[in-house]
Amino acid sequence: MNPNPFDVLSDPVLFVDDALIASKRGVTRTVHPGRKHDTPVLRPNPDKPWEHGGEDQSKRVHLYGTTMYDESVGVYRMWYMCRMGPHWRFRPHTVPGLYIPRPGRNPSTYMGQTHDAHGRKFVENDRGDLTCYAESDDGLTWTKPNLGIFEFNGSRDNNIVWDLHGASVFRDDDEPDPRKRYQAIGFCRRYRAVFLLTSPDGVRWDDSSHVDPVAKRENEGSLNVVYDDRGRVYRAYAHARGTDRDARRMVHYTEASRLSGPWAP
Repeated sequence: MNPNPFDVLSDPVLFVDDALIASKRGVTRTVHPGRKHDTPVLRPNPDKPWEHGGEDQSKRVHLYGTTMYDESVGVYRMWYMCRMGPHWRFRPHTVPGLYIPRPGRNPSTYMGQTHDAHGRKFVENDRGDLTCYAESDDGLTWTKPNLGIFEFNGSRDNNIVWDLHGASVFRDDDEPDPRKRYQAIGFCRRYRAVFLLTSPDGVRWDDSSHVDPVAKRENEGSLNVVYDDRGRVYRAYAHARGTDRDARRMVHYTEASRLSGPWAP
């Protein structure tokens, strides 16, 4: 007997194969190919320097993040990643609290600071990773609202919400604390570890409930997390360097019953 029975009367079913079909007669399955939209739905903006790699560098926005339709606010929401690039390649910007360029390439101090307000030691907080926010009514036309949360070169007219290198965002309607209705997990270069954030609205994030990393690892890049309803487990796929001769990029897997862990080795 299947230990994880599937309820075909209540659960959505994608009939891409015959796994849930006992028998069939007189029907033909046709899988229609997807159609690519003519133009990108999100581009870096020339007037938003936090989306730039600097002078003569690439301008970039990456979906190292999450897109979802949020029924509670009636819009599609996107948390995407920008990367300005390391400060030694261009005129350094400042984002107090997230990004403080070093005076040189290797010194371990950051404008006189070596630790954050929680006492965590900075490791690499001037690479330029930034998590930004956009929203859309139809999933095709996106706006980048001025949120006023972080200063960028002295101005709060931007859509910066944090600096995870890929934010997996979840809305948890079962969370009893409305201040933690939204949760985000991702790799943060400031400390080179995986952290969990919480938010009441998906825009204003807080890390004070999870000061310690939920996973300590030398993650090389993005961390994508999905929730498996049937298995009741979070499944994470991490981009990391291998230990082979060529230090190739590899995808690593881990899982946990809660975003806060513990995560399996």
